[in-house]
Amino acid sequence: MSLAALCRSIYNLYYMSIAIFTSKEQSILQCAQALQKGQLVVFPTETVYGLGADATNTVAIQQIFNVKGRPSDNPLIVHIASMEQLPQVAQSVPEHAKKLAQAFWPGPLTLVLPKTHTISTAASADLETVAVRIPNHPIALQLLRLANIPVAAPSANKSGRPSPTTVAHVLQDFINEPLIFGILDGGPCSIGIESTVVDVTGVIPYILRPGIISKEQLESVLQTNVEYGTFQHQQNTTPNTPRSPGMKYRHYAPRATIHIISSEKEIPNNAENKWILALSMESAQHVDVIISEQNIYDVFRRADKEGIQTLWIIETPPLRQRVGLWDRITKAAKK
Repeated sequence: MSLAALCRSIYNLYYMSIAIFTSKEQSILQCAQALQKGQLVVFPTETVYGLGADATNTVAIQQIFNVKGRPSDNPLIVHIASMEQLPQVAQSVPEHAKKLAQAFWPGPLTLVLPKTHTISTAASADLETVAVRIPNHPIALQLLRLANIPVAAPSANKSGRPSPTTVAHVLQDFINEPLIFGILDGGPCSIGIESTVVDVTGVIPYILRPGIISKEQLESVLQTNVEYGTFQHQQNTTPNTPRSPGMKYRHYAPRATIHIISSEKEIPNNAENKWILALSMESAQHVDVIISEQNIYDVFRRADKEGIQTLWIIETPPLRQRVGLWDRITKAAKK
């Protein structure tokens, strides 16, 4: 028996409230049937693990908010298996959306589109728009195909905590959660941060949440300028409700206090229980952890587990250029 299988057996033996399923088709089918019945299922994507529910079922969607402790004005991303399912979710697909979907789907790109009435208003935070994507992960795609429903899925963690990129991360937050039917184990997520979110409902495309797909890549496909937006930008008719997750609240945060500094010299000499984080060893004489998109959430969670009280993150031009990673760091540092 492999170590992963042994761990699954131990967890299932002692914590029967949540089951861990393998990637076998029968397991995926069980989880798809659970989604159809209005239950919650955790599944892997290429970005992070998601906590999924039927996007047309308001009761199921409300369970997501309850389990996560998530504010109701923070909309969810709806996942579909193919472009053929898009009419179930979006009333119309603007030309910008078609070009981006052709270039980046399946993949870590979410598009904000006009919503159909079949999608629960709880999933869209009462907005007339919906955030939607096709994930690029074989288990996620198989689950979505078998369920044959649009699935709303935020990250599978307690609201505000670092997102999960492994099953172990999910269990840290939800091991005793009876409302979750089970977790599909797909191993570590390959990208490690959430998708880029682009609002394509108006003339100007707006990046509402940066991710691994960059502004330059989007502009190359669209052959037009793409701007960074806030939840108050001109295309948003509900200024107090963001059109995308990751915009309004503190997110991705460890329990440790995060300080963003320009030099190691800014760290007090008497600072204890600390880690120094940087993008490369050239950033300082002493670096405890080299960070990347793939490991940032794992680093935050390991810091909590080891009782690290302060994270000192060295800001450099190369780090700021990794816009998705930099966004997650600044959101986690927000007070």
